[in-house]
Order: sequence, then C-alpha cells, then structure tokens
Amino acid sequence: KALFNMLGIIRVYTKEPNGEIAKKPIVVPIGTKVIDIAKIIHSQFYKNFKYARIWGSSVNYNGERVGAEHILADRDIVEIRIK
Repeated sequence: KALFNMLGIIRVYTKEPNGEIAKKPIVVPIGTKVIDIAKIIHSQFYKNFKYARIWGSSVNYNGERVGAEHILADRDIVEIRIK
C-alpha cells in the first residue's frame, strides 16, 4: 500500500449487481471519483449513471449508496447502477 501512496495511485475493483468482484483492479490516481470509473468502464455507464454502491474504506458502511462525485479510496469495490 505504501508504494501505491508514493506513486499517487489507488486500486479500484468493479462489481456487477449481484455478481462477483473483478479479479483485476482498475488503477487510477488518488482523488478519482465514481463518475471517472464509470467513464473508464463504458461511455453508457457515464452517460446513464444513476448511483453507485461502494464497499471499502471511503464509505461509512459497506454497500453504501453514493453519487457521481464520491471520491474513492484504495481497494474500494464499486457497483455502478445506470438509468
């Protein structure tokens, strides 16, 4: 984890609703928001973003529903919901 902090990057894992967590993370800069992950995954996720559910240290409880501007932390798991 210290290496990732030194490099200014975090690992974010994706998850499909009621699905498994991705084995490989998306590596992004510290300060990345949920909407940035949506844009990386697919343009339709970005355009039709509704909300996301997060498991990890950036939320108060696992599965917390967050908006597009939520800032992610290292090893967060993101489940994006679209319209």
